[in-house]
Amino acid sequence: MISNLQQQVQPRTFGLMLMSIWLLTLIAAYLYIFKNPLSMYLQERRIVDRIDHSPISLDSLSENIEATQKQIDRYREKLNPDESKVSANLLVARVIGKLDQIAKQQSVQLIRVEPRQIKSVLIFEEMPFIIEIEGSYLSLFKWLHAVRKNLQLMVVKGFEIRRSEKEDSRHMWLTLAFYRLKQ
Repeated sequence: MISNLQQQVQPRTFGLMLMSIWLLTLIAAYLYIFKNPLSMYLQERRIVDRIDHSPISLDSLSENIEATQKQIDRYREKLNPDESKVSANLLVARVIGKLDQIAKQQSVQLIRVEPRQIKSVLIFEEMPFIIEIEGSYLSLFKWLHAVRKNLQLMVVKGFEIRRSEKEDSRHMWLTLAFYRLKQ
């Protein structure tokens, strides 16, 4: 078969075909076998070189640790401005007072606020409340927006709105969950 092929094809063309097949095989071997391990090796080598040539001292490490700890403390303060030092019962009372204050500001009647069992969720304490309020649709929306703005870490877990017996008034039941970092 090869001799038959040699007779039909000129030796020069046959040699070019063999060289092309050999070259394509080398390129495929590089792409499929050597390219990924070689690039990973070079990347790891650059990382090792960077580590070997970077000046690391214990002083700079301790400064980095202190700066990072201060940043963590600032984030904790943002999450819980002064609530982390307050007991859960006092915090529940504060939340209810804040809900009532916001209701008065938004012309909403706060009918019922029922605190539920405090649960532990990852690094937070979850304080759910069942709330019943009444007011116009717009005032209910403004109340909910003001609650979200003032009490920040809050999630609406469920709600229901119905037409009230009063004209242009809505009755809303909702479950709000407030969060703070565990003490």
